[in-house]
Amino acid sequence: MLHTTMGYLRLLMPFIYLVGVWKLGDWKNRRNYYPTILFYLSVSFGISYLTSNYPLWRYQPTPFIPNHKIADFLLTLTTYISVVFLYLSHYPYKSSKKRQVFYLFCCLLFLSIIEGVFRLGRLMEYYHGWNYPWSIVVWLFTLIGVRVHLSKPIWAWLLCIVCTMFLILFFHIPVTKSTNF
Repeated sequence: MLHTTMGYLRLLMPFIYLVGVWKLGDWKNRRNYYPTILFYLSVSFGISYLTSNYPLWRYQPTPFIPNHKIADFLLTLTTYISVVFLYLSHYPYKSSKKRQVFYLFCCLLFLSIIEGVFRLGRLMEYYHGWNYPWSIVVWLFTLIGVRVHLSKPIWAWLLCIVCTMFLILFFHIPVTKSTNF
């Protein structure tokens, strides 16, 4: 029963985020955020590809979203893009470093709670040593990387490559294994 009820949440979340973006997004500066959104899309789809045969997490089927790939695609194109857009729209650029760190941790807390709800509702499962604390660490680096990309894209790509290499090595993700198409 809980899993079915939570399935509605997965279907509803993208709409909630899209309405939030529509109402709260900084639309006049959207062109400034566009390259960073593309950066995030590239990284997200790249990680999905690298872990397609060796998942670290999987979204569980629900009555409306039948498999991990559809759920991942839907979340990336709606929820995650919305998160990046809203995060950058409200980032306190001209505030003190202390306020910026506070904002980062508030966003991290929010994203961690959402993932925790998905995990408790059994909408996602972890594999191959992945766990909730690792997700929080990745959300932290995602938020840092997205912010860095906005002003220093090369540094963000470097951070992304280093973090990805670490994850591949630490979790023994078989990137040399042949993939059947």
